[in-house]
Amino acid sequence: MSYRCRLQLFQPIQIVAALTLLIITVTLQLIYLPYAEDDAYIHMRIARNLWQNGRPYYNPLIAVMGSTSPLWILLLAPLSLLGELMPLAVSILNSFIITATCITWATIFSSTTKTTGSIYWILALLVAWGALISASLSLMETPLALLLVGIAYVALSRKNTLWAIPVTLAVFTRPECLVFAVLFAIHRYREKRPVSLLEILAGVVPLAAFIAFELLLFGSIYPHTAAAKAIVYQITTAEFVKLLSLATFGSKVSGTILPCSVALITFLLCILPFAVSSGKSLQAKGTRYPEACIFLLASGIILTLYGVKHVLVFSWYTPLMMLPFYGAALWLTLSKSWLISSLGYLALLPLTATTALFVAGAFRIEFSPLFESGARAKHLLAIGRELQRSFPGKRIMAPEIGALGYTYTGEIIDGLGLVTPAALPFHPLAVPLQRPAGYIGAVPSRFAAQQDPDIILGLSSFLGELLSSNVAERYTRIILPPVSMEDLALLSSGKVFGSDHIELLIRKDLTPPSEMLHKL
Repeated sequence: MSYRCRLQLFQPIQIVAALTLLIITVTLQLIYLPYAEDDAYIHMRIARNLWQNGRPYYNPLIAVMGSTSPLWILLLAPLSLLGELMPLAVSILNSFIITATCITWATIFSSTTKTTGSIYWILALLVAWGALISASLSLMETPLALLLVGIAYVALSRKNTLWAIPVTLAVFTRPECLVFAVLFAIHRYREKRPVSLLEILAGVVPLAAFIAFELLLFGSIYPHTAAAKAIVYQITTAEFVKLLSLATFGSKVSGTILPCSVALITFLLCILPFAVSSGKSLQAKGTRYPEACIFLLASGIILTLYGVKHVLVFSWYTPLMMLPFYGAALWLTLSKSWLISSLGYLALLPLTATTALFVAGAFRIEFSPLFESGARAKHLLAIGRELQRSFPGKRIMAPEIGALGYTYTGEIIDGLGLVTPAALPFHPLAVPLQRPAGYIGAVPSRFAAQQDPDIILGLSSFLGELLSSNVAERYTRIILPPVSMEDLALLSSGKVFGSDHIELLIRKDLTPPSEMLHKL
């Protein structure tokens, strides 16, 4: 690269800002802990099985790659020693990870301009935090992936021969980071510096280690979950845009400024590479800025791949695209041109609104963009706990297997096939005959008939086709609220994913204890 990403001694105000951010993050993580995302518990169950049984499988006897993040699983595995405190430990761990990630990216953003003052660094710190906080509060692995990408960039810019280690580890934290790895490798090649054996080994050794790990345990390096989602979900372009907006900004922000946000971001994605590469109207005039082009190119490639494949995007996917985008938007605010500076500020408005809602959620949880999905997972944790007490060792079929599978330790049959490959021949279900929409993962009645589980559990929108079949006649049908009663009072629509209740089907030869029903 044309210059090094300079790691300077932090000023006292920067140290205070970072420590304050850590304290705020820990506080929010603890408040939001009961509302972690359902998928976080899939990782925790797999990590627990790895620690207890030596195999990173969701169900101990089924060798399937149920996670796209083997490094995250390895990191979480020892935390299973804490038992019921494992989610708390993950929450604290993510507080430190996201703080380190924000410091790293704030340093990167600041080093790419001649504006080396602490105020700009603190603004960059807050922008990074706003882009990452959703994934962190969800207890997901994305902050770690972007920390590793940031460390790799800093090492590469300083001509450190070990730069390939963190970016390779990032790939095995979030597979989309392969885009960053390839772009970094291309940029390194273009520098035309001699490549040492140590630099080659820095990339080859961790790559070979993880490939061997996956081949040995799963017989494949391609995550089964990715293959399963491509079969189960059939998402239209319009649905993809809607889901992308919801994942990026949350329902409250998307519902008010969605058209403006989509138009603005589309426009900025078109002009940013040109504005960044030229830098003619910026206060940082004369500073070469290849990093913005690299990071924005990575963002664009990841977004394009998601769009082409119509991926079902979640809130922990979007920081991989939006963190570089927001960093470039912040850089544009330095422009002496009123137009370009205004565009930079406008691009940061949705981020500001979403971040404000997360902070407001600490005082009134219903303001949080994660409230609806988090409340659902919270309720499934409680249901799984009661089923564990009343029906230990039974076979449960469900379309959502994270929180339920964390508190219920028996076999969970995944009706969508993400960790139960036997389900995939029965997918995809037709829209709208068998499910309301292509992004709804419904349970096929034929698969339920084949497996004959003891219990079936899921939101009504996920079980519609099954409930209309003769399979339902084998079960006692119990109607539960979609979230806990305390959260239901805060749920404005009264629905979750279009469902106003959860269906609990218990085989008729099993009798649910009255105290279990009372608690649910």
